[in-house]
Amino acid sequence: MSIQAYFTNRVYKNALTKEYVKAIEHALIVFNRAKQFAFSTSIKEKRSGKCKRSKSMHLTVKSRFNLDDYYANSVVQEAKAIQSSLTELNKMYVSNKETQIDSVKNKIKKEKSRMTTLTKAKASFVIGKPSFAKNSNMKKVGNFFLVSYKKKTDLYDHAYQFEHEYLDKEMKRIRTKIGFLTFKKNMAQWGYVTKMLKGIRTCAYYQSDLFDMARFRSTNDFFTPEALTDLESKSLSKLKSGKTAS
Repeated sequence: MSIQAYFTNRVYKNALTKEYVKAIEHALIVFNRAKQFAFSTSIKEKRSGKCKRSKSMHLTVKSRFNLDDYYANSVVQEAKAIQSSLTELNKMYVSNKETQIDSVKNKIKKEKSRMTTLTKAKASFVIGKPSFAKNSNMKKVGNFFLVSYKKKTDLYDHAYQFEHEYLDKEMKRIRTKIGFLTFKKNMAQWGYVTKMLKGIRTCAYYQSDLFDMARFRSTNDFFTPEALTDLESKSLSKLKSGKTAS
């Protein structure tokens, strides 16, 4: 049964005796120390999969910090709440990274398609027979070359001008953009792997130059099975199988 508070009284330190202030301060310090111990212990046990305690967390906290049942129970519940919150935030972060990676990959695909169109047009100019794709914004009208945009149309007087002032510059711009997008995708993948593999293992993984996914999927002996937690093993298998963002 929940208890509703219809009014509260604010307590000021200067209105209490020094004994009460010190007692409250000591209780807060001990409570936070106990909460940190409960949280860190739970995390270590979850990562290692081993529990070295002979008693429950409640009894362990109670005896270690000399607390009563009310404080000990509050400590355990607070630690569980923090752990649950971090787990949900981690899932949200991973989901956001997957969405970000997919978005960047679509942009790269679009730019590469545009690059293919320009490359074919460039090749046709090299052999002296200019031609363009049907759905392209480039076309030839008489001896002129037009590039249509949403609110304007650029006119080029002859093939040489069009080839060097538009095609070459546009191809260079798209190559640069693809490079930036690829870097952005790699950074998003790095953030994704960071959350999936955790801590020092991630640092070792990043520094090993195995971040290339093609090479990573063919690597079986970088992380030995006994060195990984269940979560990390599942994450590695998902990354290698290509079921997640890559």
